This record gives sequence, C-alpha cells and structure tokens, in this order.
Amino acid sequence: MKTKHIFYCIFCVLMFAACSGGDYERQLERFEEMNRTDVPLCVDSVQPLVRHYDHWWHSRNHRMRAYYMLGCAYRDQGEAPAAIHYYNIATEQADTTNKNCDYATLFRVYGQMAFIYGQQNLPKEHLRVCINYSKYALLAKDTINHLLGLEHTIVSYYNMDDSLQVIRTTDKVRKLYLQHGLRENAARVYPTAIYVSLLNGNYTRARRYMDLFERESKLFDGDGNIAQGREQYYYSKGLYYKGTGKLDSAEHYFRRLLPYGYELEANEGLFSIYEETRNIDSIVKYAHRHEQSLMQWRASRQAEAIIQSSAMYDYNRIQNVADRKAKDAHISHILVGLLLMTLVVLSLLVHIIYNHYQKREIKKELAYRRLVEEHMETRMRFQQQDKLMQTYRNEVAEKEESLKNEKVYNVFKDYVNNPQHRNKPTRKERDKLIHLYSKYMPHIHARMELAKLTTRELLVSILTHLGFQAGEICILMETTSNIISNTKLSANRKLFSDKTATTLQKNLKKCAYFE
Repeated sequence: MKTKHIFYCIFCVLMFAACSGGDYERQLERFEEMNRTDVPLCVDSVQPLVRHYDHWWHSRNHRMRAYYMLGCAYRDQGEAPAAIHYYNIATEQADTTNKNCDYATLFRVYGQMAFIYGQQNLPKEHLRVCINYSKYALLAKDTINHLLGLEHTIVSYYNMDDSLQVIRTTDKVRKLYLQHGLRENAARVYPTAIYVSLLNGNYTRARRYMDLFERESKLFDGDGNIAQGREQYYYSKGLYYKGTGKLDSAEHYFRRLLPYGYELEANEGLFSIYEETRNIDSIVKYAHRHEQSLMQWRASRQAEAIIQSSAMYDYNRIQNVADRKAKDAHISHILVGLLLMTLVVLSLLVHIIYNHYQKREIKKELAYRRLVEEHMETRMRFQQQDKLMQTYRNEVAEKEESLKNEKVYNVFKDYVNNPQHRNKPTRKERDKLIHLYSKYMPHIHARMELAKLTTRELLVSILTHLGFQAGEICILMETTSNIISNTKLSANRKLFSDKTATTLQKNLKKCAYFE
C-alpha cells in the first residue's frame, strides 16, 4: 500500500509539472530571443528556469538550453568563470549519440566559450572549443558556422606560436570556402597568415596572400583603403615593404596606422625604419614615442586585468547567489507542499527531492569555488613568472647593446658600410668578437660549443644574432650568398633542429631570452 502511494505521488508531481510546463517553455524561448537580439539577461530571472528543467523527467535538450541561458546571463554580468562553468554544464547535458540532439544550440554554446577563452588569452582551450564549435555546426547542417569555427582556430595556432599550422589551416579553410562558392570569405582568412609569413621572412608567400586578400575580399575601396575596423592590416603592409627594401612605402603605411589608434605599431614601425636609415633625429623622436606607446599599452592591459580580476573573484557575490538559490528552492517547495497538502506521502517525497537538490547545489558551488581559486593561483603564478622573464629579457637586451658598443663590433660594422675604404677585420679581431660574444652571451655560446659548430658556422651565427644582414656577412666572409645561406641552414639544424636558414636569427634571439 505504501508503494502505491509513492507512485501515486510521483504521478501527481509529473501532472503538476506538465500543467505548468507551457509557461516555462515560453519563458525559455523568450530568453533565447533576448539573447539573439543582444538584450542582457538577468541571473535571478534565469535561475528558476534552470531549477525547473534540471530534473531527469525533462529532456536533455531543455536542460542544455536552460544552462546555456544561465551562462549567457553571467556573461552579460561580466563574470567570465561563472559563464564558462555553466556553459560546460550545458554541454554535459547534450546527448550527442541521440539523433534528436539539439546541435544548433550545442555549437552556439561552444561559440560563446570560444569568445571568452579568446578574451582570456587561453589558446589551447580556445582551440578545443573552436574545434567542437565547427564539429557540431556541421552536424547542425550550418555550413557557415562550421567554416567559421575552423577559421577561428587560425588565431589559436598563432597564439600557440605554431606558424606551420597557421599556414596549413589558412589554406585548408580557403579551399573549403571556395568549394561552397564563398569567394569573399575565402579571401578574408589571410591576415594572420600574412603576418606570420612576414615574421618568418617569407615575403614571396606574404605577397601572394596579400594580393588575394586585397583583390578578392572586397574590403578595399578604389583607393586601396581597407574597411573600417580592419586598419591594423596597414602594419602588415608596412612590414612587407620594409622587408623588401621599399622604406618610403613602409613609412607611408606605418603612418596610416596613427589616426586609427594603433600608436604602438605605428611608432615601432617608424622607429625601425629610421634606425635602418640612421636618421638620428627621427630615431630619438620615435624611440621616445614608442616607449610612451608601450607604457600606455601596458597600463591599459594592467587596467583590463584588474577589471577582469574584480569580475572573476567576487566571492561575496557568489555567496549571495548561493543564499538566494537556497531561499528560492525553499519557497518553491513550500508552495508545492501547500498545493498538495492532502497528500502526506507527497510531502515526504518532496522533502527527499529537496535534500538531494541541496546537496548537489552545494557540491556544485564548492567545485566552482575551487575552480576560481585554482584559476586565481595560476594567474598569480604566471604574473610572477612574466615579471621575472621581463627582467631577464631586459638584462639580455642590455648585454646585446653593450656588445654592440664594443670597439671590435664597430670594426665589423664600419667595414661592411665602407669595404673599399676600410681594413678588413683581422683574424685577431674575429677571435676577439667571438670571445666577447662568449662573455656577453655565455648560454648561447655554450650551446654552440656543444653543437660543435665549425668556425664558419660559429662566426656566421654570431654575426646573424648581432643583426648583420646576409649581404653584409658575405662581404665580411668574402664568399657567396649561397654559401652563407647553407652555413646558416647547417648551424640552425645543429643548434635548434630547424631545417631552414631564414629563422636562425629568430631562434638565436628566442634562445637568448628564454635559455
């Protein structure tokens, strides 16, 4: 008899839920419409909806949609960890083995996570959710978002310093866009690949990508001006012309950055041009401007970090949310008890469900707090490491500058500038340069000795690190550019297992900063 009563009570609860289900469905649809039209959501308004659907008798799709709306509400309040927390819960509700799974909502959840991870500069997490975003958009038969998800992974690979994957993914996404007849979208995938190609010194590939981007993206007017909001591309143009020796064109594009708020890139580019042309007055002027821009950029980043930290670690607010959840749950169960007061067994069942719900909510809150604490500790640890690394980089830069102030360095520099009117550096001076390099850069020099570089490879590597161009090294070594290129390739392979010649200077610089 007791078992019959329990089943009867469960039947009553389900009937009551079914009667009120229509209102919750309409409310869920209203929140989804608000989210689509960028109307901010309120956490307190969405939480009752989550509590309603967070039961086994509701579908997984409904639970996923409700938690997705709760994550969006925290997003609108600027609480990134809470948003990510509930987005993850939303994805856990999805049954991807079921043909009726709501893939359209699922890929949008991953899209929101990708946006937050991108803001927080977490490239590995950003890559993971972008791949899922693309995967489930394809299952939802949304081709555009499937390709956009793949396109977003390009930025992830760039932030992970994986140049090869940037190029491969760019070419892959372009081909997929073209297969679907999206020629403009195909041309718009190139900016990151262009920048990476320029950093790696591959100006031929950069030029090819730039031509496609400027000709087919339809982002440029007849005068070559790019669409509003994309002006940072002028920095890549400046880098290309600087790298190909067209300094006037490079200066033109670096100056075009200034009206659009890219003072840091503009001043850095102009400073590098005047340093190359040895325009002392302009060097002094733009060195100061570049330093000011860098200080402003760091200050803005620090301010953003403070704002994000304030939003992320507001423990009082988290506690208040937990208290409100408990009060709301208590009130809702009292109402159920009053409506079904004639059913004594139902009151007992509601009490059991309530206790189970409370324990689960407390467990979730504790897990969330641990997540926030671990995140805060990780950020503090990375900040301390960043400060130490910055100090070390400054010390290395000072050593490089001190080495360039040595008399023997100037002997080499004067000779490449005026080879016909200067004496070629003697063997003694070469040995002196190598000795000074081992003094100022002991870690790299020790690495060179362990790699068993030849005398030619050692001298070419040192000259490359100190900024001598390939043509200048040819003059100093009295040999051809082919031999110098092969020497760089050999040294790069021995030192860094890198089978290219063009990245030797970059690898030496990185080794100096991170050894």
